[in-house]
Amino acid sequence: MPRNIHLAWLLTTVGALTLIGWGGTAVSQAIGGSGRSIAVVDVQKVFRNCKEKQHIDADIESRRTNAQAKASAAQDELRELQKDLELLNPEEEAFQHKQEQIARAIIEGQTELKFRETQIVREMMLRSGSLYRKMRRACGDVSRANGHDVVLYKEPEELVRSQNLEQLSRQIGGRKVLWAAGELDITDQVIQKLDNAWDNTTRK
Repeated sequence: MPRNIHLAWLLTTVGALTLIGWGGTAVSQAIGGSGRSIAVVDVQKVFRNCKEKQHIDADIESRRTNAQAKASAAQDELRELQKDLELLNPEEEAFQHKQEQIARAIIEGQTELKFRETQIVREMMLRSGSLYRKMRRACGDVSRANGHDVVLYKEPEELVRSQNLEQLSRQIGGRKVLWAAGELDITDQVIQKLDNAWDNTTRK
């Protein structure tokens, strides 16, 4: 590693650790020192394991599979039209009509596929946004029941393998919780509360 890059990275790391140390002290004084209680939630784990998110993912995958099946069927139809075209005399009017039919089918197929994908992405965004709001409410309910006043976003402990120093620095710099005692982690309770609510909804 060139000396200037190494130095820049070292200064960035030291600065980040200094801020973390100051921030940790400030949080401790502002929360712990005043008798307040905090909790942490692994949001990625919630989204990965709760029943509603699994249902959303399965539904979206089913819709994508259906869209791909329809696109494949449209391709088969195009191949059949192309075979029909090859049997026609290019000088005949029927040849031109068949070409136009193929062109329309291609455009319609591309438009339909793009529309379906846009609808799927939009649906996933809406449902994921709704689940996030439910998760926040569940965090509040669990925290109030446990006597917590603040819930912090906890990332997975392991860093994702980075391709370069910049990606690694972004991961480290974006961390919100470096460590928390196990009893402060209410992730599983939040998942259970969301699952109970989902089970009640699906029974109706």
